[in-house]
Amino acid sequence: MKTFKLVSMKIARTDENGRHYDEIPLQDGLVINKKDGENDWLLESLVSSEHTDRFKELLEEKNEQVLVVTISKRTNTPAKLKASVRNVVELENNLISVLFSGKMTANRPFGDAEKILTELLDEGLDGEDLLQAFSSKLHKVQEPVSSK
Repeated sequence: MKTFKLVSMKIARTDENGRHYDEIPLQDGLVINKKDGENDWLLESLVSSEHTDRFKELLEEKNEQVLVVTISKRTNTPAKLKASVRNVVELENNLISVLFSGKMTANRPFGDAEKILTELLDEGLDGEDLLQAFSSKLHKVQEPVSSK
């Protein structure tokens, strides 16, 4: 097993306007790669107790959630996981511990990059303009926008 610091976490939700990612402010957190050959990961997040109802509801539903997490440093590329809430524990100081169990998914398929590049070439971009536009759009794919 390998343990890392969890520095940010977003949870996907879908409504009539499409998919959105809600940033969950963390007090602290850990990510554990179980190294079991099955790509299993555990996440423990310490969050404000104001989120208790939401996480208890997810625990009861037992459905997998799409999580976008940043591990170790804020500058690292976010990773996607499909995970379920396994436990919610109320702690002191208005905090809860939320334990997730899940699997890492493909972070960013090459298809996204190819699609972006094709669109930019079709727009007639080249050289430095192409490079800047490609980098900008690729980062937008990589980091989902947080909304509530």
